[in-house]
Amino acid sequence: MSINKWYFLVCAFTTFVFASSLTAQNQDLKITEYTITKYGLDSFEYNITYRLTLPEEQDFARISVQRREKGSDFYYDISDRALGDIGNIAAGSDYSVSFKEPNLQVPFDLKLCANIDPEVDIMAALVEQVDSVQLRTNLELIQGIRHRTEGAEQLLATQNLIRARFNEYGIRMREDTFAFGPTYDGINFIGSQPGCGQNDKVWLIGGHYDTVDESPGADDNGSAIAGMLEAARVLSQYQFEKKISFVAWDLEEDGLLGSTDFVRQLDTTFGTIEGYLNFEMIGYFSDKPNTQSLPPGFNQLFPVQEQEIANNQFRGDFISNVGNTQNSTEIMNAFELAAQTYVPDLKVISLAAPGTGAIVPDLRRSDHTPFWLADIPALMITDGANFRNPNYHSERDVLDSLNFTFMSQVVQASVATIAESAIPTICFTDEVEITMFPSVSQKNVILNSFSLFPNPANNQITIQFVDAENTINKEYIIHDIFGKEVQAGALNNLSTLNTSGLANGSYYISFNQDNAIHLAKFVIQK
Repeated sequence: MSINKWYFLVCAFTTFVFASSLTAQNQDLKITEYTITKYGLDSFEYNITYRLTLPEEQDFARISVQRREKGSDFYYDISDRALGDIGNIAAGSDYSVSFKEPNLQVPFDLKLCANIDPEVDIMAALVEQVDSVQLRTNLELIQGIRHRTEGAEQLLATQNLIRARFNEYGIRMREDTFAFGPTYDGINFIGSQPGCGQNDKVWLIGGHYDTVDESPGADDNGSAIAGMLEAARVLSQYQFEKKISFVAWDLEEDGLLGSTDFVRQLDTTFGTIEGYLNFEMIGYFSDKPNTQSLPPGFNQLFPVQEQEIANNQFRGDFISNVGNTQNSTEIMNAFELAAQTYVPDLKVISLAAPGTGAIVPDLRRSDHTPFWLADIPALMITDGANFRNPNYHSERDVLDSLNFTFMSQVVQASVATIAESAIPTICFTDEVEITMFPSVSQKNVILNSFSLFPNPANNQITIQFVDAENTINKEYIIHDIFGKEVQAGALNNLSTLNTSGLANGSYYISFNQDNAIHLAKFVIQK
């Protein structure tokens, strides 16, 4: 059968990603063979053989199978429709997993994940990494009018800071734009840290970064973006079973436009949001009596909380943890417990708005509201805005009016909530990239039977076969990443081939032998 009649290419590569505090020795998960069998007109059965090694003290790892469409933000778990060696697996070789897949003519990625639990409880150490100095440093760079017309320069500087920090922390970022009037496009920033084990489950943390046209917005809402970036710095050093996204919304001050657009555009490619922690002013603190006021009707809806505040002489020395009774009481309780456990000096007052909060509009004045209305659990974490901060929406809302110890404590409680909900783990993976081609046939794909060096290559590449006595046909074909044949021939006696005619990019080289394809991927970089 001619090699030109392939309908797929498969390439495997192993990546090991460990947080410094979650390391373990001699972990290895490696796909050793990949086969595909036609079993219907439009469907195929995939079979994976893998090897698993573990540290001596580890009895097993949790093996899962995950799939991602090209262009998607996340892998989703398909273990529930897979058969074979998945779940809790001890160290060993010749394990296999099989599952059925439609004959989709689109590329997709397949990933095996092995998760093991950290040997020690990392939560306390994780929370302690929140740094008030770093919060202040970021807020110094954010402070300033960030309005689309009156503060365009500082708005751009803040956008660039978010880009730079996500890049520094190794967080994958996307920018979602949406039109506002004839001359301005709003930008939402969504930085995502993929999970390993439950990648279709997502936790969000963040807030809006714009201001009204007359205020430098240190508390409203620079404190939120500084807090989100510090959470991103800390959490990005660790691995979690679930995906975590760090978000920054535009045009909140014009009617929650950024968060509303995000929720409106949500689809299955993003994942299932289990909770969103929305920072809405988290930096103003006062331990003086009568510095905290309350919205009209507060005492009727929340008499217990009103009495607690009154007994404390209406001091503005607490953070409000605002959920709703329809979908957010569970994560509201999770935040309260995280604060009690890891930040006992932080006073938290929790409020569950009835339903989605329609009868308490003062509790729906921020970017958690579109999530509530879409039946997605969300919290507003707030210092109370104009009910506490006398500088609200004024030129006096500056950095020196804020309390960075208080702000750090709020971020600590939030980081603990996200970390516990996303589930800390140690994860290692092997991934398979599959490119589908139009014609249909049956082939076994053998990986790791030869190596390429140098890789990346320039004008020449050498092939070294693992088995020196192999009988693999030395005729090769090179395809680009889209499956187009770009070079073919036979190896010379030195097992080298000329790649000077290939442009920079990724390629597949293959050798056809009997009913098998020996395959590897390489990169040209000149």
